Amino acid sequence: MTGWQVLDRWIKTLAFCGLAFGTFNALAAVPPVVDDRLFILVGAPAGDPPDRVARLLAHHLEPHLGVPVVVENRSGAGGRLAAQQVAEAGSEDNVLLFSAPGPIVIAPVVFRNLGYDALESLLPITLAVRYDFGLAVSPNGNLASIDDLQVWAYTNPKACHLGVPGAGTLAWFIAYLIDQQLPEPAQLINYRGSAPMLADLMTDRVALGVDTLESLQVAVAADKAKILATSGLERNPDFPDVPTFEEAGLGVEARGWFGFFASANMSPGRRNELGERIAQTVRQPEVAETLRRLGYDPVGLGPTSATQEINLFRQKWVPIIRSTGYEVAY
Repeated sequence: MTGWQVLDRWIKTLAFCGLAFGTFNALAAVPPVVDDRLFILVGAPAGDPPDRVARLLAHHLEPHLGVPVVVENRSGAGGRLAAQQVAEAGSEDNVLLFSAPGPIVIAPVVFRNLGYDALESLLPITLAVRYDFGLAVSPNGNLASIDDLQVWAYTNPKACHLGVPGAGTLAWFIAYLIDQQLPEPAQLINYRGSAPMLADLMTDRVALGVDTLESLQVAVAADKAKILATSGLERNPDFPDVPTFEEAGLGVEARGWFGFFASANMSPGRRNELGERIAQTVRQPEVAETLRRLGYDPVGLGPTSATQEINLFRQKWVPIIRSTGYEVAY
């Protein structure tokens, strides 16, 4: 080994040690909330939107929580497996659930035997981000507006297929509400996730699709889909020229969210401290700006405000979900 090789190895070793020491100092700079690693369970596959957001936040959370943060995927059953595992966690288990509304609000209404009590056993500690949905049309649809869609749906009822990334998801219920405003009923097509639905939308195998704007942006950027309307009360900043559902006359308003939930068995003091620190991290300018670039609205609400927001979401959506008659008989 030459002298330069030895020097190069020492430089790399010192750099690694410096990085490790810097990480240690960052973790040691604040009193830890928990006594060991914190696990965040995500009920979705790696690479799906909730997984991407959870991993982004985990990276920034470590220096604010004082412990390493590990994201683990518990995909399957629409996120209910992850929710049940956290609901059953003991008082000393350092585990949180990162979830969309499905396992928290929708599943308790549509499943007869859920396996966990989403209201009493899973308590909100942080509402991290909100996000909008969009109604998109395939590239060969030649539809420029909701008015065009109304005419086309009336004259082409057999071709009016509306794809959603999963049965019983919030996107499914939004699609159901849109369908009620069309002159002829659309056929709702349930996919197993966003990827297969987008693949069919982009290749004109399905005429319409409802999904999060973050997911639809892939198709829009490739000029393989056009968004006709978005679901928020106000126009989405990433699509300022696209009207809201309300503006387009569909009478639908809907926003999704990702939040952190803890087992009711966790001590109130630990839940509150975790929730406040996570909320503060989400509100940091660097973190908030990164989330905005990804298409999310960073809100960073702590335990009290998060609980209030999710209760309001329940009050709005539970009657809608029940009115559809959608139910899973197991």
